[in-house]
Amino acid sequence: MRIDWKGIIVPKVNELLASFSYRPTLRQIFYRLVAALLIPNTEVTYKGLSRATVVAREEAIIDPLAFTDRVRTSQGGDYGFGSPEDFIESALDDLRDSPSQYTRPMWTTTQQ
Repeated sequence: MRIDWKGIIVPKVNELLASFSYRPTLRQIFYRLVAALLIPNTEVTYKGLSRATVVAREEAIIDPLAFTDRVRTSQGGDYGFGSPEDFIESALDDLRDSPSQYTRPMWTTTQQ
């Protein structure tokens, strides 16, 4: 059985992604496709789906952030801002939130 990844499966993946209210894992999508009898439940097919969705995300057919990855973790984070405007908006948000962050040293508030 030859699987038409680009013509049938990737559009179905997009359809399934739209049905979730959160970012599913690739494995969740895989089992939905298996349950719909669109692909066989094999490791080779799972790897094929993974490759097909990588290509589809690179080509912007599928949202690059469509899937969550609960296995891999990252150290640190993606620091920085997309634009000077994003930086300014973040700084203004911090400034607006500053009253809730204000505290006085404990010894200045104790009664004598």
